[in-house]
Amino acid sequence: MKKSLIAFLLLFAGMLIGGFWANFKINQVGKDSDLILKNGVWGYFPTMDLATNEFQKIYIGRIGLLALQDSEVIYFVASSDQEGDPLSSSNDYKLTGSGFDSRYWSFTLYGEDHFLIPNDKSVFSYNMDNIVYKDSLKNSYELIISKDPKKENWLPAGDANNMSVLLRLYNPAEYVYKNKDVIELPTLKKINP
Repeated sequence: MKKSLIAFLLLFAGMLIGGFWANFKINQVGKDSDLILKNGVWGYFPTMDLATNEFQKIYIGRIGLLALQDSEVIYFVASSDQEGDPLSSSNDYKLTGSGFDSRYWSFTLYGEDHFLIPNDKSVFSYNMDNIVYKDSLKNSYELIISKDPKKENWLPAGDANNMSVLLRLYNPAEYVYKNKDVIELPTLKKINP
């Protein structure tokens, strides 16, 4: 009886320690880990391998985003500004960039819980078709992330902290796949006074 109790307690302790370790490792995948590479403020997985990469599979299952394969889309995520500070609705941000060599692209703003940030305007995202460009050639744009309403290209931040911007590039050109670490991606700068 005593041996059974000891065996049970050891098994339980092992499961508890294993669970804490797994949770720690999964949380690290979303931060500055060796599993996510960087291009400026934008993080990305080197490859989207849901078949063999268990950490990616668990991370994606946990947050419910980034579920398509590399052959369909490349995901870039920014959770900090150019200064390295976490994105927070207590600040305003300007996301500045130009178009991408892809069939379609979009930006979506998420809260800390990885859900869309509720807002009265029901604006959660901008894409290549609904963004207001700065020039007639549709080469450049500016998005404003703020809790306060703006005239155009406004992504409402509500009262969220630890926000993230997800950039999706659907069916990008081959050179984009091969140069994720050096392609020109938008800047994300804090703009409040």
